[in-house]
Amino acid sequence: MVFLLVMALGYAVYAADRTVLQSVITAMKPGLGLTDFQKGLLLSAQYIGVLAVVLLAGHLSDRFGKWRIILIGVWCSPSSRG
Repeated sequence: MVFLLVMALGYAVYAADRTVLQSVITAMKPGLGLTDFQKGLLLSAQYIGVLAVVLLAGHLSDRFGKWRIILIGVWCSPSSRG
């Protein structure tokens, strides 16, 4: 049950971040002089990062166990945001 709660909370933060990013980039597009293609690249960059981390985390959790990797992710997440 705790695992599902942690996963749901993580997804909620990720979804909120995507929503805010979409709103902000739309408002900033004229000021930055971005084309639609460049805007798309900026919005897709987050998915590329997520894909890389998910593939790495999946491999490591198969090797070391899911709880160790989840705890490392929880510990690293706040420290990576400064």
